[in-house]
Amino acid sequence: VNLFDVEGEIIQEKGEKIKIISDVASYNRQSNNTVFKENVLVLYVNQTIRSDIVKIDFIKNLIEILENVHYTNDNLEMFADIVEIDLLRNKLKISMKDQKNKVQISGEN
Repeated sequence: VNLFDVEGEIIQEKGEKIKIISDVASYNRQSNNTVFKENVLVLYVNQTIRSDIVKIDFIKNLIEILENVHYTNDNLEMFADIVEIDLLRNKLKISMKDQKNKVQISGEN
C-alpha cells in the first residue's frame, strides 16, 4: 500500500514511543514492514533524526535510517549515512557507507 503524508508510531514494551513522519511510505500488509521516504522525521524521547529514507523491518526488529541522516538531541548534533536501531535491545549503531568517511559529531559534554 502506498501512503502519503504519513505519521506512524511504534510503542515499545516499556511504553516509549518512536514517532515517524514522512511525505510518502510503502506499507506491507502481510509483514507490517514499512519504508518511509521524503522528508522523514523520527522522534524518540529527546532525540530527533531527519533523513531521506527509514526502513522498518518487524521480522528483524530493526529500524534503518538512511541517506543524509541528521541526528540531534539535547546537547549533540551528528551527520551520518546510516543509523540502525535494534528494537529489542534498544541499541543504536551509527556508521558511514564508505568507512574512509567519518561520522561528523559536534556538541557539549
